[in-house]
Amino acid sequence: MKLQDIRGLGKRKEEILSTMGINSIEDLVYYFPTKFEDRRKALEPSHGSQGSFCGRLISKEHWRSKKGTQSLRLHIAWQGYVIEVLFFNALYLDKQFVLDRDYCFYGQLIRKGIYFSMVHPVFAPAEDRDFFKLTPIYPYKKGLGQKDLGNFIAQALEGEVIKDYLFEEDRLKWKLMDLGSALYQMHFPSSRQDYGQAKYRLIFDDFFKFFLENVPEKRPATKRIERGDKNAFLNLLDFKMTEDQLRALDDIEGDLSSGRQMQRLVQGDVGSGKSAVAYYGLWKLLDSGLQSAYLAPTELLARQQFEKINLIFPGRALFLVGSSRNKKEIYETISSGSVDIVVGTHALFEDQVNFKNLGLVIADEQQRFGVAQRRALYDKGQTPHILMLSATPIPRTLSMILHRNLDISYIRHKPPGRKAIETKIVRPEGLKQVYEHIKEEIAKDRRAFIVFPLIEESEKLDIISLEEGIEELVQVFKGDLGYVHGRMDSQAKEQVLEAFKRGDIKVLASTTVIEVGIDIKDASILLLRGAERFGLSQIHQIRGRIGRNDFPSYCYLCAEKNLPERLEVLVEYDDGFSIAEEDLRLRGPGELRGIRQSGDLNFRFADLIRHKKILEEVASIVDDELINKYSSRREALDI
Repeated sequence: MKLQDIRGLGKRKEEILSTMGINSIEDLVYYFPTKFEDRRKALEPSHGSQGSFCGRLISKEHWRSKKGTQSLRLHIAWQGYVIEVLFFNALYLDKQFVLDRDYCFYGQLIRKGIYFSMVHPVFAPAEDRDFFKLTPIYPYKKGLGQKDLGNFIAQALEGEVIKDYLFEEDRLKWKLMDLGSALYQMHFPSSRQDYGQAKYRLIFDDFFKFFLENVPEKRPATKRIERGDKNAFLNLLDFKMTEDQLRALDDIEGDLSSGRQMQRLVQGDVGSGKSAVAYYGLWKLLDSGLQSAYLAPTELLARQQFEKINLIFPGRALFLVGSSRNKKEIYETISSGSVDIVVGTHALFEDQVNFKNLGLVIADEQQRFGVAQRRALYDKGQTPHILMLSATPIPRTLSMILHRNLDISYIRHKPPGRKAIETKIVRPEGLKQVYEHIKEEIAKDRRAFIVFPLIEESEKLDIISLEEGIEELVQVFKGDLGYVHGRMDSQAKEQVLEAFKRGDIKVLASTTVIEVGIDIKDASILLLRGAERFGLSQIHQIRGRIGRNDFPSYCYLCAEKNLPERLEVLVEYDDGFSIAEEDLRLRGPGELRGIRQSGDLNFRFADLIRHKKILEEVASIVDDELINKYSSRREALDI
């Protein structure tokens, strides 16, 4: 079944679905509601009561507001009360209401003196018995409403045969709902119990697939890299390494000299110096006759790493990204073995890239690459050493479960001399003072980031967007302002960031494209709009773009609507591991909700912190025998 087979889904609506990340039937059935309206609940005659009621329409009238908008007012007789129902700027609804007929409504009751009113409730004729049910509410866009989404998803679930990848005996043994039923219950639950079982199944799937993807592999024998004088490497650096970094160097030294393949993850906080540790691996291989590949997730970060590596090891590195020119010449240089280090992006996976003797693969922000992608690069060498870097702060107990197939080095502390970032929570009415502080900082030739959660104004959420924000910021910062976002091509982003580094632009407005890795030494102040929309760890990643020098740095978290208490954790703590532990304590592992705080790990539904108990349960059942059993179903598992 394809999207085009769904009744009522024309080309325009298909285009809207695509902007929502829905390009297939699979995407559609995994597009879950964010909440449910329980229209089975009867309304009570009290202020703030939420529920459904049915009554007779006894009068209706049009009225004009002070702003000139035409609105509709209904009066509904119900249980001895007259409920005023208001629809602002919605005269088009008038034809749907006929006097002396019965209608059902769902919404929140507001008391006005001795009267009750309800504003913009959901409604239907009283004879519509489908009204009283648990109704899914989806994130949507203009031109594609709730009814459309619900209808399309229902058709997809009815028309698509959903194959369960689990063997039936295993599913029954583990007491799991079958996949087709689980997906249906996620959208149209029969009961809270069924919904809970469906959620459990999908969380189980995320963790189960993760463990099957990340199979502990036997460490094959490989060329032994002799131990050397570590101080010779340290003398190449213009800074002093921390104790955590030095311990990580010892770990890498031990791996490379063991005669067995290194499979190590360096997990460190933002700004802790993981890359410098990885450079030690590059240095160790320089005169061994082996080549190294340094893989970065974006052209921007690859360029940044290439420039740093080229400073430390002049003339020993080569740069390869999708937009590189003279690719044929680059491929020949790599295959001839006349270059020691290749720094690049996904372009390193291309079939034309053939190393003469690949001995080390470094994957920066490794969670942003698929397992199949990483394997494609590893296969370009004969059992190359593997070093992965991650700034995703996961509590140590969870990390040991998730990465049980890897050796792990932890870097908790930042280089000496860096001052803690002063973090404050502000409301929109306090932004004028924040803008004045930004002006003071850029007058010292510092740089400022202003980060927004969205590019365009949202049709579904009252959130400040980059487009809206720029209109305001241009008035405040004029020629000092520039902006970047994820839809810009790499060259355009690079040009803006170079101007930002030089100081031609002093204030950079952006979406979360700046979340990881961008290194601007002179950046001293950051404002995050819509802070309540971000997870704590994501905010900490964004905050890591400042505080990379020895002068004071400032982070302002602007909550547009509600003021979550959890933001106080970021005021109190400055390191990612502590923040992750606090997140675990605050949220608790047992709360089942579909918020993907662990999006970096490509989970559809699971959350490492909320669902820790399920993670442990799945980890306990996945062993070598089970991995072998499911090896024949790798395609169904999309591994």
